[in-house]
Amino acid sequence: MLKELQELNLQINSRKLTTALIILLVVAVSWSGYVDRQTENYVNQATIQALAAFATARVLNAGITVAKSVQVGAVVSVQPLEILDPVHDLVEQYSAIMKLAIGSLVIQKVLLEIVATGFFKILLTLLALLLLASLFVGSINHSTLMFKLFALACLVRFLLILAVGLNGLVDTIYVNNKTQQNMVELEILSREVDALTISGDSDDRSWYAGITSRFSAAKDLINLENLKNKVEVAVPAMLNLMALFILKTLILPLMFLWLLLRGFRVIWGVNFGNVSSSVTV
Repeated sequence: MLKELQELNLQINSRKLTTALIILLVVAVSWSGYVDRQTENYVNQATIQALAAFATARVLNAGITVAKSVQVGAVVSVQPLEILDPVHDLVEQYSAIMKLAIGSLVIQKVLLEIVATGFFKILLTLLALLLLASLFVGSINHSTLMFKLFALACLVRFLLILAVGLNGLVDTIYVNNKTQQNMVELEILSREVDALTISGDSDDRSWYAGITSRFSAAKDLINLENLKNKVEVAVPAMLNLMALFILKTLILPLMFLWLLLRGFRVIWGVNFGNVSSSVTV
């Protein structure tokens, strides 16, 4: 009987030591700032990408607007707007989505900077020390209370970091490559619109006549046909980008926050009595 009690007491002390090491590890991670820097780097890169996508949309929108008053070809008069008009409204919606994505990323960056301040690190450390003290010399009720307070501090300190980190992992594995591919398609269309607009302006001011004008008109019509093909590719690319940025800046972060909060509810319901209780012989 005495041997069994000694073994039980040894197991309880071992659990206490393991718990103490985990608590100290959490505090060390908090003070190291490594996860803070990694998540902040991801948010910075995502913001740069969103700004680039937004800039492409504005350039494309400006090119379409200029094309309203441009006619290409001295003999055959064609307005590019008739081809680009179906995408004009979509570009505006795309720009609005990019603004929303940029706003979401800026908010995430600000919140990450807040939870990485010294106040939350010191608060987490103090609660960790109180939890360790209650774990070895306090009562079961005191240990349970301190554990809940420490878990709440960990929630505030790491919840957003973990959510953004998981989002960044999914983005790196799957979303980012598709985003880059679709952005390339939009950049190609943007350059085509700019080139056609410049060409249209120069043809309007051209002093060539006769055969030269006919060749110029034929060239412009070929450019317009090529532009149609680019638009056909760019429309799904724009829709894909809208969906991808909503996914990576809104849906995934909120989904990971929800999952982590559910996990916290499980931790909150842990009974600390089986860890902090001891058996004396």
